[in-house]
Amino acid sequence: KEQLSISRIGFTDMWGASDHKWNQAPFNYSPDGHGFWTDSSATTDYIYVNTVGNIAATKIRLFYLKQPNGGKAQFGYSTTAAASRLLVDTSSATYGIGVAEIDNPNLSERIIISSNEAGKKLAFYGLQFVDDKNTSGIISNNWSRSGSMLQEHNQLQAMPTYYANINPDTVFLNIGTNDALIDTSRISAAQFEAQMVIWMDRLRATCPDARVYIVEPNRSSIYGTDAAGDGEGLLLKDYTQVRKDIASAYDNAVYVDVPKIAGDYDYFVTSNFMADALHP
Repeated sequence: KEQLSISRIGFTDMWGASDHKWNQAPFNYSPDGHGFWTDSSATTDYIYVNTVGNIAATKIRLFYLKQPNGGKAQFGYSTTAAASRLLVDTSSATYGIGVAEIDNPNLSERIIISSNEAGKKLAFYGLQFVDDKNTSGIISNNWSRSGSMLQEHNQLQAMPTYYANINPDTVFLNIGTNDALIDTSRISAAQFEAQMVIWMDRLRATCPDARVYIVEPNRSSIYGTDAAGDGEGLLLKDYTQVRKDIASAYDNAVYVDVPKIAGDYDYFVTSNFMADALHP
């Protein structure tokens, strides 16, 4: 509801050309490609998180990269003196995700993350507002990257750390269309199944009780038609069977055929539900 806006001084936006640097730190620790980073911080580097109205939260978590040559940063509210804000040391012999947490009894209109050590590396991946008093309602977390494949997502580091902190009740996996693109990135059904197993096993190891909905993507004709020429767009039917098999193989997992429920792909077009030529 537009209660949050972010600005920064000195840090670089992670979103953009860095989006698919799956094997490079700090980018491969960001689930959705977002974040801010610097390889040589100065004491004038700031990230400002501006809030509007009362945000229900008992604590706020900051996700950051632990790394060699990592620097120190201060994390807190603008109404709190800089010296009294939480000091976060991101230096570590190995790479990993760190989580810093502050209580929320005095939420101000601005949250500040500032570098505290010149010439050091820093990377931040976002905030999580946690309301321990909340016993009803829905909190949604959406991780997506344009043009990504499941096997690329599986290259991301430290995903179990995010899963453990989010601790979802329900998970939707809607992916696989890019994996099926002919003449570019298409992988076999067996390879796709292997990637599905990797994803499911990582999630289950951290969140064994989460209910998983494996979603059949929409059949966009922009990808061309399959060999049968059924006009539904390129989506390998072997992939559909993989989704069904995975849902059957794991407890508390469900396969959901969205195009079949809707009737056909054109339903999204004629109903003006499309954001562009591809995405509902």
